Amino acid sequence: MSLLLSTADRAVAAYISANLGGSAIPVYPFKRSGEKELPCVIVNCHRAVPITPFDPTCNIDCTVYIRTLGPVDVEESETDPIDESDRIVALVDAALRRFGDDEQSGDGLADGINSAAAGVGIANFTCLSVELLSYETNADDRHDGDAWTDQIGLRLTANLASGG
Repeated sequence: MSLLLSTADRAVAAYISANLGGSAIPVYPFKRSGEKELPCVIVNCHRAVPITPFDPTCNIDCTVYIRTLGPVDVEESETDPIDESDRIVALVDAALRRFGDDEQSGDGLADGINSAAAGVGIANFTCLSVELLSYETNADDRHDGDAWTDQIGLRLTANLASGG
């Protein structure tokens, strides 16, 4: 399942990157995310559970981390990094919700992920559905509180073609 997880990382990263409205914010799959400059987006598909035992189709837990710069000093103003952080989080959220009109199945988003994956040469991955599960925000401990990490939790249902 590790290959499925890293392939899903790359597929979702390709989708988000292609749908950030022309923004130059870098998007990385988890295995390429170490020590990256902020702001950036990291996709981590971290758990796959087969639909039935030994089934190649799995439910995949995926977290999209949006890492942005925080305040450098105690004084804040209306134009501090929080505005830039909120703008970047909103871009990622809009990319994941662009198949809106209250559609809850995630089929349109799954199709978008498949198209983006094919566009970067991932031919053996098929995303069948996506659910948006959660939002979370935290201080980023790696930067002594001078950065934030917003998280969007997804659940993908996906598989790799045999031989992949």
